[in-house]
Formats: sequence, C-alpha cells, structure tokens
Amino acid sequence: MEEWIMGRVRSPHVVKPAPARRRSHVYVAAEYIEGVTLAQWLRSQPRPGLDAVRRIVDQGAKGRRACHRLEMMHQDVLPENVMIDAAGNATTYRYGENGQ
Repeated sequence: MEEWIMGRVRSPHVVKPAPARRRSHVYVAAEYIEGVTLAQWLRSQPRPGLDAVRRIVDQGAKGRRACHRLEMMHQDVLPENVMIDAAGNATTYRYGENGQ
C-alpha cells in the first residue's frame, strides 16, 4: 500500500517510489535522498534560525497538502520520517501502516 501511495502523490516534498520491479520482497524501495533526518538535523542544530525552521515547516506542509488533495493522510509524521538534504529541502517519507 505504501508504494502505491508514494506513486500517486506528486510533490517534491514527498519521497517517490523506486522504479517498478518484480515484487519478491515485503519492503518498499524509495528514491535515495542524501541528507539527514529531521531528528538528526535538530540535534546538530540546537538553535536553528527562524528562516530555516520556517522553510522546513513550509515544505512539510506542502508535502502533506499534496497527500490531502488525494484524500490521504500521513499518519506517521515524526522527525525520523523527514529527510533534510544539503540544500535544506525537506522530504517526507514512511507512511503509516495502513497507508492512509
């Protein structure tokens, strides 16, 4: 279900599934995002600037809005499920078990 959801949502702030393959495993492969999780970023930046925080919150909201427009709700919003790349872009990944 998670792979199907990732394939439907079109947003630079939601991870994309890896190219189609023959299904032989239970896990979902997604695009690689080089960076750190939001949890790691927060530990390394104990007092981040307001502009950086606003940018991350805005990008997270845009990713969730893309899901909501398809009547889906991300139920696993945690700092461990958001990647921050070197340019400061935030991408959400890892959907809740029921995929809604």
